[in-house]
Amino acid sequence: EQKVSDAPRHNSWPGRRWTAGVNEFWDWTAAEQLALRGWRRGALPEGGIPERSGTGRTNFLEQAALPREKNWTRLLAARAVRNQGSCGSCWAIASTTMLQAHTEIHTREARTFSPQQLVSCVPNPQHCGGGGGCTGATVELAMDWVMRHGCAEEYQVPYVSSDTRCPAPVQQGGSAVLADSGDKGIAAAFGMHGWERLPENEYLPLMHAVVERGPVAVSVAARTWTIYAGGIFDGCAKDAILDHAVVLMGYGEESTPAFGLVHYWLIRNSWSATWGEQGYMRLRRYPSNEPCGVDDEPLWGYGCKANPADNVTACGECGILSDSAYPVGAFLGSSAPPEDPALLLTP
Repeated sequence: EQKVSDAPRHNSWPGRRWTAGVNEFWDWTAAEQLALRGWRRGALPEGGIPERSGTGRTNFLEQAALPREKNWTRLLAARAVRNQGSCGSCWAIASTTMLQAHTEIHTREARTFSPQQLVSCVPNPQHCGGGGGCTGATVELAMDWVMRHGCAEEYQVPYVSSDTRCPAPVQQGGSAVLADSGDKGIAAAFGMHGWERLPENEYLPLMHAVVERGPVAVSVAARTWTIYAGGIFDGCAKDAILDHAVVLMGYGEESTPAFGLVHYWLIRNSWSATWGEQGYMRLRRYPSNEPCGVDDEPLWGYGCKANPADNVTACGECGILSDSAYPVGAFLGSSAPPEDPALLLTP
């Protein structure tokens, strides 16, 4: 009931940049909403990151001028926004959504990879980001598993929003799946030979990554997101607990009578198209001075249970700059930005 009253109270404030609304989450308990977010900030899989050769840090065109706006929502992979349901599978959905987008951008093939396979199969013995499956894991664990085992398509392992037994390896039927035959098979099917984390709390590397590479999986503090209905969201506390994984699809700016030019990140969530702006959120972006806070509950919101971290700094609205990752492949060897997806596939 308090959430229902929160919406008109917020909307009556003349200084607001975003609109609140009543949606399917208004009567969810705090525990149910926590399970929905079902993600903790990324921790490295045991053995470290299978990084790109060389320094392990992508050489972006950091001297190149960035466009004022970038938007990957014209991809076929961006059309149908998933509903994760009551399963805390945001980490798996963010991973497969990002893989779908990069496959489409760099190979001109549209595929739909299975988050359910990741929910059911990705091991999490160190309890990194949660207990695994519907109780939470990390994008890094998902990428590491895909590198080793591949990923089925949605029609082969449909999403059921619950923990299930890991299915038997899906047999290849041509190039329809990321091959379940080790790194060589995956490279043949997708060109992916690793994944990379961006530098923590740095603005420009994330900007360059989304322009020059494609959509990026990012960590956010989403406790206050449930009543978001539209606009440019700036409702996170400075010291926020990172608890959700989403996909950064681009960025832009909007000229408003009340605030002038307001910059934003374009976020794709996994709470269905009925939430937010058809499943998306515009999150406030601060080009000159991104705010920073401290995640002061690291044992709950960061790292692995067996190796708890100290308090961590999280910068950007809702901590968006703190932890981000994307796939790396041979097709990314060129330093030129990817082509406009509108030129690759006909809607």
